[in-house]
Amino acid sequence: MLTNRPYEQVIETQLSVQECAHNFKEIVEIAMSGFKNRKAARMAEAAGYNPGFYKPQADSSLDAFGGVLGDEANGGDSPAFEIAAYVPTYSGCLQGEGAHIHMYVWERGSSREVIISSRPTSRGHRLHASKLHGRMAEALA
Repeated sequence: MLTNRPYEQVIETQLSVQECAHNFKEIVEIAMSGFKNRKAARMAEAAGYNPGFYKPQADSSLDAFGGVLGDEANGGDSPAFEIAAYVPTYSGCLQGEGAHIHMYVWERGSSREVIISSRPTSRGHRLHASKLHGRMAEALA
C-alpha cells in the first residue's frame, strides 16, 4: 500500500555501535522537542499511542519493512543492535499519525553496516518520515 511505503537505506559507517545508538537517540529526541512536538507526544500518549523508543518485533515491524533481518544480503545474521521509535505529528497525533523509524546495526569488522527504515503512518505524513530519515542518515554517515 502506498501510504505505508517505507524508506530504506543501507549505510556503511566507521561509527561504533554505541555512537550509532547515541545518534539515533539524539535525532529522535530533537524531532520530539519543541513545544508543538512535546504536546503532540503527550496528546498521542493520552490517546493510547506510545511515542518514543521501542524494540522492534521481528514478526511485525520487520515484515512491514520488507524483512531486513535474516535477509541474505546481511548474511542471515542478527544485528548487533536494533531500535525503533514512533515520532507523532501534531496534526495527527490523536489518530496515531506520524512516523516510525527503525535502525539495525551489524558489526562488519572495522566498520558497521546500518539499515535505516522509516515508514509514514499515512500518505499525509510522508514528508515527516522523509525528513526524519534524512536527518538520521546524515548523523550516521
